[in-house]
Amino acid sequence: MSANPEVDILIRKHRDHLNHLKSMYNHVEEVAISFAESGDADKVKDLQDDLTGILELEIKAKTAMDALAAIRMQNNPEELRPMFETKLQEFKSRQPSVSQHPRHKTSKEKFWGILHDGETMPDQDDELIVQGGDVPDKCPLTMQPFKEPVSNDKEQGGCGHTYERSAIMDYIRNQSRRKRTVPCPVAGCSNHVTEQRLERNVDVEFSQQRRKKKKRGDADDAMDATQIE
Repeated sequence: MSANPEVDILIRKHRDHLNHLKSMYNHVEEVAISFAESGDADKVKDLQDDLTGILELEIKAKTAMDALAAIRMQNNPEELRPMFETKLQEFKSRQPSVSQHPRHKTSKEKFWGILHDGETMPDQDDELIVQGGDVPDKCPLTMQPFKEPVSNDKEQGGCGHTYERSAIMDYIRNQSRRKRTVPCPVAGCSNHVTEQRLERNVDVEFSQQRRKKKKRGDADDAMDATQIE
C-alpha cells in the first residue's frame, strides 16, 4: 500500500510551519537575551510570554503532524477524517504542556542566569533541562562548523544526528553504491540515513549565528582593549 499523496503534502506543510515557529522562537529568545544582558527584567518577562505563545503553537503543529504521519497510508477518503481526529486526540495526550517543554525550561534558565549573575534558578527541574540536549557545532563528516545543517529526522524514524547538507548527500550517494541501507556516519549509531529523512535544523542554524555574533563581540572587545592600552 502506498502513502496518500495529499496527506504527505499536509505533513510537509506542517513540518515547514513547525520549522518557521522554531526559527521565530529562536529569534525572540535572542532579543530576550539582549534585554536580559542590559538588565531589563520587565522586557524579558514580556518576551517570555511571547515565547510561551509560540511554544503553544509549536506543540499544536507537532501534534497535528504526528497525527497525519500516523494515517499517511490510509487512502480511503471516508475514513481519513475520523482516523485523523482519533489520532489527534491520542497524540495530544502525549505532548508535554508548555511549562514542561524542555525549550521553555532552558530559556527560563538562560534569562535567570544572565539577570542574576549566573545564579542557579530556584526550583529548577534538572531532568527537563538535560532533555534539551547540547546543540552540535561541527559536522561529524567534515569536522567543520555547519553552514547548512540538516538532521536525520526522528519523526521519520531517524536518529536525530545533524550533518552538513553537502557532506551527507555525498556520503549517501557514495555509500548507496555498495550498500542497500546507508548507516549513520556518527560512531556508535546503529540507525541508517536516507535523503528523504533529511530535514533542515533551525536550532543548529540559530546556535551557529549566536556563536558567530559572540566571536565578533569578543573580537571587538579585544580591539577596544588594545586601543585603550
